[in-house]
Amino acid sequence: MTARFLALALALVAVPAADGAAQTGQTAPHLRPGRPSITVGGVVSGGYPIGEAAADLRQNVPGTTSPPPFTLFRTSTEMNRAPGVEARVAWPLSASVAVEVGGAFSRPGLTVSIDGDAESPAVTLDDSRLEQYVIDAAVVWQLSRLAIGPHARPYLSVGGGYLRQLYDDRTRVETGQLFHVGAGVRYWLRGGQGLGRGLGLRGEVRYHVRREGVEFAGQSRRYPAAALSLFVGL
Repeated sequence: MTARFLALALALVAVPAADGAAQTGQTAPHLRPGRPSITVGGVVSGGYPIGEAAADLRQNVPGTTSPPPFTLFRTSTEMNRAPGVEARVAWPLSASVAVEVGGAFSRPGLTVSIDGDAESPAVTLDDSRLEQYVIDAAVVWQLSRLAIGPHARPYLSVGGGYLRQLYDDRTRVETGQLFHVGAGVRYWLRGGQGLGRGLGLRGEVRYHVRREGVEFAGQSRRYPAAALSLFVGL
């Protein structure tokens, strides 16, 4: 998964250095230091396993005080892929570097698979759903020298934040941390040359590392995500 993500990130930024904006006499699109922007859009997070368990019974074996366990059945649980919404506020520190804070909401489902039961076939339960909230901060670096036409520029991002998950009809709460690296493209529909308010589209892929939260095996989890948003300069 890591190798595929890095390959995609390199594909986003490894473009010819020929600047289309320079050929048309325009200034390359860039961030406006001190002028914040708002980004609103949708995000889709990939699924990942969150743990396995076995229901064991002690066998009654004559002649031994420590008989081997008998597995009645096994379960495995997975967090499903889920769409969500997110909003971010960016504060440019320079023409190519910005600090962002944001939040996201989604309602991923949990799928529990039960197998290994000699008395019944395998069963899959997927009627459980939780509410997930994320608050995070990130640093975004726009690669202004790498051109994708006169209106678009790629960027890289890295950040982390707070995770809160509610489940069992909002009666149980789990918290954790999220960290991510990402790569994307910002496309200006208007502005970008320092004149007027900027307006455009933004697409990004991310690789997340999640610690704690709803977790049955005490491990960190990794999963991809993709976002498509509209940004507006203030």
